[in-house]
Amino acid sequence: MDRNIFGLSGVAAMAMLALTSGLAHGQCPIVCTDAIEQGDGCGDDPDSVNGGCNFSETDPAYDNLGAFAGTGGTINYHGTVGTFGANTRDLDWAVVSVPQGGYINVSATHCDPATDMPAPNFTMFVIQGSDCATQETLFAAASGASPFVSGDLFVSAGNIVLIFTVNAFAPDLPACPVEYCATITFTPGDFPECGDPLAGPCDEAHAGGGCDVFACCENVCAFNPDCCMVEWDDFCVELALDPSFGCGIFNYVCEAPVVDNDCAAGATEVFVDDVVDFDTTGANTDGPPQDECGSGPGNEQLDHDVWYWWQSTAAGVFTASTCNLTQFDTKVAMYDLGTETPDTFDPETLPSLFMGCNEDCGDEFFASELSLNVEAGHNYLIRLGGFAGSEGPGQIAFSAALFPPPDECTNGGDDIITQSNDPVADAGQIACAGGGITTANSFARSFIVPGEPKDSYTLNCADFGFSNSGSDLLGAINVYEDTDGGEPLAPGNDLVLLGSRAVTLSGGGFLGNLIAAFDPPITVAGGTALVVELDIPASTDGFAVCGGNGAGETGPTYILATACGIANYVTYASINFPDANWALTLLGVLNGGGCPTCPDFDNSGTVDGADLGLLLGAWGPAVPGECFDINGSGDVDGADLGLLLGAWGPCL
Repeated sequence: MDRNIFGLSGVAAMAMLALTSGLAHGQCPIVCTDAIEQGDGCGDDPDSVNGGCNFSETDPAYDNLGAFAGTGGTINYHGTVGTFGANTRDLDWAVVSVPQGGYINVSATHCDPATDMPAPNFTMFVIQGSDCATQETLFAAASGASPFVSGDLFVSAGNIVLIFTVNAFAPDLPACPVEYCATITFTPGDFPECGDPLAGPCDEAHAGGGCDVFACCENVCAFNPDCCMVEWDDFCVELALDPSFGCGIFNYVCEAPVVDNDCAAGATEVFVDDVVDFDTTGANTDGPPQDECGSGPGNEQLDHDVWYWWQSTAAGVFTASTCNLTQFDTKVAMYDLGTETPDTFDPETLPSLFMGCNEDCGDEFFASELSLNVEAGHNYLIRLGGFAGSEGPGQIAFSAALFPPPDECTNGGDDIITQSNDPVADAGQIACAGGGITTANSFARSFIVPGEPKDSYTLNCADFGFSNSGSDLLGAINVYEDTDGGEPLAPGNDLVLLGSRAVTLSGGGFLGNLIAAFDPPITVAGGTALVVELDIPASTDGFAVCGGNGAGETGPTYILATACGIANYVTYASINFPDANWALTLLGVLNGGGCPTCPDFDNSGTVDGADLGLLLGAWGPAVPGECFDINGSGDVDGADLGLLLGAWGPCL
């Protein structure tokens, strides 16, 4: 089934976690005996029958693999996938029915006939349910291993959806057809009563055995078979609420608080730039365990937690940090309350409100720093706890970088500087990423400003290409002077910052051009080696990269990405991407929109007594449009006189 690559055209070229394959040469074509064939070809009509939820959310079309018997069994499925056309890939969708709770295991051998080797990014999804609105993804991963195996996955009775394709974010996107043979094995659980949608909920006592969540029920009944064979009573519920059984059911309790913000409902309100003292010694642990903290099995909880809340006035990035402020191992998590406040929301909904968590920020005490995107008008709950029972005093700091509104270039100027043959971005480019999520990346172009040193160029706006599949980011367009005039190295090395403009880097599948309007404009002398940089922070959920096109460039695009070992700027071509480019256009005015860097007011080519006389004649409040206020203070005064005397002589 044809599908666009989730609105993306960026490709992760570096820092991808790749698995090497043990499959030998000569394995194409894939042999698949007793297999059900896919319902469409690779790159066929997008309205073909094998469309799944990509084709229709109300009446999805899947290849029907039938139903497993109660004793389990194996089904083989054979097809082809791959990329074709512009930014498009083929997906095969299939559905199989299981009669009761059990374990699904999917194993796929695959091969790219173009290389006679496994595809480097073969991708599989295993999804509980065939209703597009309520599906739950159980497995989603890409690999170059062949066979690529999902491992045993808990499934409940009902339909299981399988998707096979190639990863949109991997270094190579093999073209159609990549051949594969998938083997789907179902093993029923030990307790047929588990996972039945008609059984009662696992967190409520009810007549009859079993409950509606297979994995939870199976684990509880393995400990106490009566919970399945006799009745799901209060003791079974007690077991289900125990985190060690993996049921994921949260029962909120906070008793005898030791500090005012010990319980979630008593969270302390905080504001941007607050640094708050705390002491978690003896505090309750009333929040839910969070696997996402990265603490490893058995340490999912944020122990002895205390709570804060913050209201966002605009979209942006909010940061809560104990880094270098606390001398014990902390964790920080955040929850989105929407328009609710701590005293009005239901704490038992905390698991569904979870946004993110951080355990370690890299300091010697394993303190924490969490930065997440926030929306205007939302209330956020910040939870501070400890790793493996850690507790104690410390401080936590709160900050926010709120997104500015989009810039417009209302008075850019007619003097354009560019190296892009086409100024409009229609494709994302190459970036450092892992698992399809970009790390921090910077992209740059280097220009020699037209004119002689006594001339000036006033840069008003930068029009630049950008692509982002994830959430909005707060980035910047930075303008540097390259002090040695050669290949740019890095800020703080040969690059001296002249000015910067914070920009909102649009997400949600954005691909196109954005504007940075410099306020105040940046004025440089003719002949200056000017480096313009797009600085993109790490994404939390997508691929954010500069945008370009296929028209090419007259000068190189540079990339800097420390996470991929690129500590100084290098060209795309030098890392084997000669066609990648950044669409960037500078809009400004030559000798007309600003003041020259050399205070040669009479344009004689030399700073001399004539220029001194003109400056003294303008002494006092600066007149708009005149250039005697050299330092831009608003007054022509002794500071400007000192700058003029320091530039005495020829304008070089």
